[in-house]
Amino acid sequence: MLRLNKLRSREGFTLIELMIVVAIIGILAAIAIPNFIRFQLRSRAGEGKINLAAIRTSQEAYMAEFGRYIGVGVQPNATGTFGPGGIGGNQKVNWLPCPNPVTAGSPGHCIIGWFPDGPTYYNYAVAVAAPTANSFVATSESDIDGEGTVNYWGFQRANQLGVVTSPASIAGCAVGSVLDMTKDPPAFSPNVVGPCGLDMGSSTF
Repeated sequence: MLRLNKLRSREGFTLIELMIVVAIIGILAAIAIPNFIRFQLRSRAGEGKINLAAIRTSQEAYMAEFGRYIGVGVQPNATGTFGPGGIGGNQKVNWLPCPNPVTAGSPGHCIIGWFPDGPTYYNYAVAVAAPTANSFVATSESDIDGEGTVNYWGFQRANQLGVVTSPASIAGCAVGSVLDMTKDPPAFSPNVVGPCGLDMGSSTF
């Protein structure tokens, strides 16, 4: 009899308590999941900035040795297309390997000696100002969240006079559009890797 009373005295969770717990979990998930997705997209957006800085370094090394900069055609996809078959920039794409040996007719990134460590979310291009090739505009572009708005990072190398000469092809970042985010308010500054416009190098996410 005593054993039966003990069993009866044990209480479980009521339906109201379970519903409150489920509601709390739902609220936490609604807050955490979008923040996690935004964090992922910001990490992807950083790829464009980091690789542009590496391209800049390679271009400067080439300039120091040969006295000119080298144009780079859009890699790895045609401009305006992202991911395999042009399906959003939320899929990484492999670059074609550089030929061995590298010749004057090889892709520009092979000539300057730069190649990404692996597939990329972004397309990259460098347009050189003719005829002196002493100034260039480098751009990375992608639709990393697949919502139709392309985001751009850019680098614009000024010549010896401090002028960024407009090249024949700008590939997404108009001359004077790359912002130095260390300034308050942000303003155009040559020789700085930054977002092309006020989107901080990312579309809305």
